[in-house]
Amino acid sequence: GQSVILNEVRPRWDDPTQATYTPIAKATFAKSTSLWKVYWMRASGKWNSYPAHPEVDTLEKFFQVVNEDAECCFWG
Repeated sequence: GQSVILNEVRPRWDDPTQATYTPIAKATFAKSTSLWKVYWMRASGKWNSYPAHPEVDTLEKFFQVVNEDAECCFWG
């Protein structure tokens, strides 16, 4: 209950009536610092800290960081 994961949702290529979900970003709340740690999903399937903004203080800022994507990690 301390993480938020954003997924990209697209229709399946072979059956457009079904959706595929690909995780692209994660924010995990660190109680010790009261900050959200920001992660992006590598092609290997592992979460990595986002270098441009490794931490934010609100979920709203997390959404801004993902939308801006300064390092081209979330949207390519």
